[in-house]
Amino acid sequence: MYLAQIFFILAVFVSSVYWMVLYGRIHFSKEGVRYAEKRKKSIVIIGKNEYSNIQRNLSFITDLHDVTEVIYVDDYSIDDSSILLNQISTNKKILKILTPSKNMPGKKLGLTEGIGNSSTQIIVLTDADCNPVDSKWAEIMGSYLDDNHRLVLGYGPLNKSSGWVNAFSRFETIITAVQYFGLALLNIPYMGVGRNMAFKKDLFADINGYTKHMHIPSGDDDLMVQQAAKKTKIRIALDPKSFVYSDSKTNWLDYANQKKRHFGVSTSYALEHKVLLALHPFLHILSFLLAIFLLFNGYYQLVFVVFLIRWLSLMLTGYSTFKLLDGKDLLLFIPIFDLMLIPYYLYFSGAAFNSKNATWN
Repeated sequence: MYLAQIFFILAVFVSSVYWMVLYGRIHFSKEGVRYAEKRKKSIVIIGKNEYSNIQRNLSFITDLHDVTEVIYVDDYSIDDSSILLNQISTNKKILKILTPSKNMPGKKLGLTEGIGNSSTQIIVLTDADCNPVDSKWAEIMGSYLDDNHRLVLGYGPLNKSSGWVNAFSRFETIITAVQYFGLALLNIPYMGVGRNMAFKKDLFADINGYTKHMHIPSGDDDLMVQQAAKKTKIRIALDPKSFVYSDSKTNWLDYANQKKRHFGVSTSYALEHKVLLALHPFLHILSFLLAIFLLFNGYYQLVFVVFLIRWLSLMLTGYSTFKLLDGKDLLLFIPIFDLMLIPYYLYFSGAAFNSKNATWN
């Protein structure tokens, strides 16, 4: 019983320190931007059956500051996307419309051809369902790039709405960003989000684009970042004006299917990334199992005090980061979300070992 108590305390302690280190790294990060520096850049978007999102978001993107061209790759849509795109392009000469040379799963061929048809050195990626929070979004993202830092990772928060699906989705989006931002600042970059990322075109050429993992439908962001990290230093964009928002799923089934696709590509991660990213889920599940064991044996006070210290520590040390990443309203719910991560990790651990989940619809 004594060992169970020790291992329980250690598991909770190490798991908590893991997050506090990442929170601290983001909190003390200082990255200057050069707003006034005008640089030619191309925005590349790939979408499939995105009529309503094109209608809602594309005009704003084509009117952004300091953008040379917007390349929209319509991936064999069967709705009226192509009609709407052609209508928009008649008034927005900045918009170029492409169709991939082949109809194949995933975004990588379309992105490759979109990037290949760009006329600038700076590429900014986003998705059709995303809405930049500020008209200077692309300008800010491009400002982080130089000869030594040829890739910048941005942030894609979710719009706030009612319900637990939205609340947990926003929380999970924040802690995912905390991990990929924090680890990038610790020189262990492993992923970014394709809805908000910028890089130099010569970097894309240096890593041969998506060639090494073209056979995997997903991973255009994660696997590219891991390859790019071998060729360049990477910056992160924490300026709130550089954020790109999108809507969350509205029910648990759609959310689960989306996350399965995201987790499916992790089978192709490097071993060091797999081990590092498995650390917290393992400790979190272990601490929960030990907590149940201790509760059954009457150690109520120990379990309560240890978890209370954990939650208060995470709320205090994570305050500035959650505020920065537009999640201050979620802080008081950390104890609930922390418990919800147990079934989350258990359910999606299977997806993390099944590459068949890495699909593109």
